[in-house]
Amino acid sequence: MKKTTRCKNCETQTEHRLYKTISTSGTVLVGWVCLRCNSWTRSKTGGYWISHTLLKQHGVDIDSLPVKQDGPGIDPNQMTMF
Repeated sequence: MKKTTRCKNCETQTEHRLYKTISTSGTVLVGWVCLRCNSWTRSKTGGYWISHTLLKQHGVDIDSLPVKQDGPGIDPNQMTMF
């Protein structure tokens, strides 16, 4: 699933894609990734992760989402959900 919106990290209007990542505890986390700067995008409320309930309400199959491998300095366990 893709959308075009303004990235809060690179400050450009660009495409974003839903990705999932697996935390060290094994939790599956889903969020938007900017396809220009390859970073997780924060929501208007400041969180990164989208609840599984909300995703399912919109027909998103979490199992079919690609897995994003995080780069240095990004710790999914320290990011907040929205």
